[in-house]
Amino acid sequence: PLVVLGQPIDKLNILYFQRPADGLAIRDVLDGLVKKGGWSVAATQIAGDFNNGLGCHPTMPPEMFAQFKQLALALFDASMPVMQIKSYNANTPKPTSRVEILNFPAARVPLARGAIEGLATCPAPNQPLLGAQ
Repeated sequence: PLVVLGQPIDKLNILYFQRPADGLAIRDVLDGLVKKGGWSVAATQIAGDFNNGLGCHPTMPPEMFAQFKQLALALFDASMPVMQIKSYNANTPKPTSRVEILNFPAARVPLARGAIEGLATCPAPNQPLLGAQ
């Protein structure tokens, strides 16, 4: 079942594939952001390993990317091991405001906070920001 935590707005729309291994940390971060306003979150529960990455649109407007970084840093601060940030293919029919919290193979170490802070835009397609192997 899809659980919508916020109302659709013209800012980030976060899709969260909640996994039992995530515990409550990610959900707590998302609940806190929704309470502040300006966020829309849809969550659905699936099986599998913990989430460890984020996906964004390569043409995300700068004001939305600032929100994306705020989300990435909030997840990092909540101990989500952000190992990869990647963009969707620009031809993918996903809105530029959509962000996905994802699971990638965990063959890397988490990104450093400085690597996330240093992002100015969503990484180019086929050039994800990766933690070290």
